[in-house]
Amino acid sequence: MLEAISHVGVWVRDQDEAKTFYTETLGFEVREDATLAEFGDYRWLTVGPPGQPDVSVILSRPTAPGLDPETAEQLLALVAKGAMGPGIIRTEDCRATCQELESRGLDALAQVDLGHRIESLRSDRSRRAQDARAMARRWADNAGKQRGGEPKDLSVGALLALAYPDRIARNRGTDGAFLLANGRGANVDPTSALSREPFLAVAEISGTAAQGRIVLAAPLTSGEIEAQFADRIESRDELAFDSARTSLRARRQEPVLWQVLAPDEEEPPISGDLKLVDVESGRARELTITPRLLGEYRRALAEHRETLARAARGAAGRFLHSNSAEDLETTMLAGLRAGAIRRG
Repeated sequence: MLEAISHVGVWVRDQDEAKTFYTETLGFEVREDATLAEFGDYRWLTVGPPGQPDVSVILSRPTAPGLDPETAEQLLALVAKGAMGPGIIRTEDCRATCQELESRGLDALAQVDLGHRIESLRSDRSRRAQDARAMARRWADNAGKQRGGEPKDLSVGALLALAYPDRIARNRGTDGAFLLANGRGANVDPTSALSREPFLAVAEISGTAAQGRIVLAAPLTSGEIEAQFADRIESRDELAFDSARTSLRARRQEPVLWQVLAPDEEEPPISGDLKLVDVESGRARELTITPRLLGEYRRALAEHRETLARAARGAAGRFLHSNSAEDLETTMLAGLRAGAIRRG
């Protein structure tokens, strides 16, 4: 006669990683950890909660002899997606347990906020998390070397916006509804703090094109959007009558044309005799750089800027310029604070 369930199997990708998670994060104890030579060196690893010695969880990696290679590969893919069945663990105080598990690096609430997940990763003690942090440091070092300096101190949302500019999302004002820059609609869990943010940068989205579910994102400020995407922002006044609400609706947008030149383009540090060669045609021209010629260059530059300014004014916008030695983001944010650039 059957009496009780003694063992429950859980498929895992890495038994060492799973052992660390179940013991150090969940607080389980190791029951058995042995290599069975008679079964092709199969590792028999079981853990269980200290207060329930009669039940063990088998942490098993899909492999021979129990499975053929094709089936094992399919199971590993499902485990990687988190598509396997759920389980329930009983606790006397759910909220206190969640707080304790989060302090150990477990995101018990499956946070949508990428910033929260990154903070959890920083405190995660598993081998996988350590490898991920090491990889991130290598990428940051390589990026700094390629850029020729230290990376900018950008927020998680600002970095996401650079990677996915079409997924910048604006809050629609109701129940966590957002409208993405690509025209797609999406919702975030109304109980999430992100649902109250005015803008989000979305990293991952699921569901239909008409209405998706935001599963990973980070908050983004209007200042960050204007600082990074000024060349894509247009400004114009729009006035419309809302017949459903019998009211007028108005909004304002303003285009900003911003010219950025290198310092040596603004003030060429050259003099004497030069030979200029057209790289496409191969035609050459020799000339002597004199103070008078430099003065003509400055006047031509000023005239060109006036042409750009007229074009900007013709589009009901404004023209600004700076040089590449200045940090563009800092300059733009300073312009916002001073009123040189106005928010729509």
